[in-house]
Amino acid sequence: PRLSGGWNTAIFLHNGSVTSYDELLCISGPRQLNTEPIFGNQGHEFGCDLDTESKMALVDFLNSF
Repeated sequence: PRLSGGWNTAIFLHNGSVTSYDELLCISGPRQLNTEPIFGNQGHEFGCDLDTESKMALVDFLNSF
């Protein structure tokens, strides 16, 4: 998906298995694991290892589009 307007959608990752930037970047803690074949989100933890300040800066950047 394009970055433009990403803040206005509830579909992230290639299969829509993540519904917010918070969940995408594991800001509130580890993501709830979804192992359904179509909506599995295991292995998609890009950005989860960033520190909180970097995560928030990334969210601010993404919200600017």
